[in-house]
Amino acid sequence: MANSLVLHPIVRSELAKTTDATTYTLNVTTGATANEDLTFPTSGTLTAGRWYWMSDDGQADASTVGGIGALVDMLVTTLDSNSEGGPITFTAALGTDGILTITASSGDFTIHWSHANTTLDAVEFGFTAADHASSSSVLVSPNTTKGHWRPGKALAVDSLPRKLYFGGVSEAPSGAYRASSFADAINTRQLEWRLITQAKTLTANVAATDPHGSWEKLWAALAAGRPCRLYVDQGATTSADYWLGRIAAEMGVSDPAEREGAARLLRWAAALDLIEVTT
Repeated sequence: MANSLVLHPIVRSELAKTTDATTYTLNVTTGATANEDLTFPTSGTLTAGRWYWMSDDGQADASTVGGIGALVDMLVTTLDSNSEGGPITFTAALGTDGILTITASSGDFTIHWSHANTTLDAVEFGFTAADHASSSSVLVSPNTTKGHWRPGKALAVDSLPRKLYFGGVSEAPSGAYRASSFADAINTRQLEWRLITQAKTLTANVAATDPHGSWEKLWAALAAGRPCRLYVDQGATTSADYWLGRIAAEMGVSDPAEREGAARLLRWAAALDLIEVTT
């Protein structure tokens, strides 16, 4: 079975290098055009409280189900707005390891994440606050992007979406029964992962190039009320491949991950009880 993937959203203020704003600036050099300031996003503005996702599934910024904007695609659109003749255009993709690869149609380019004019945060996109130059038109982030959990495991348990009904049944003295429905049924889903490594569970044990890839980071987002996208196969990440959910109230906010069985010193198990998000 394929390894799974869970994304959790990023909000506007987390994209800020310093100060929260409706748009950010990215200073770049493309071809012979040096230190050009580009606007992120290229059109429109970022909305406070809206969810943005570190994905490349082509979804534009919109308020649907709290927000669906694909940050990788928004970054590409910003880079495409460069004024270098040609023109130089860009593509970008996230690998199954969470590393971002940006490719120019011709020539080399540099993203000046450390430039005084740059106000977009580098860390969200897997970079450090320094100048990062491409080689043979390709630039690869040194670290993984934020907003994802890649356990390196397939789901051990997946209930698939199951209907949860709200209502009751009463019996009259005559023996007659009456059923009542109090609300529309909703989909729930129970998930479990097993034998997860400590590097994918504990923030204190993450790899140097995967500083945000722990279960603890995911749980912090979910416990704060943010939704998540479940991809059963981390290699299939189009807009049609995920299921959107939020933790059920009965889970509380205590981290459910625990050390597992005979491998307790090195391996962990984690579970989620989710309710589908549709509005």
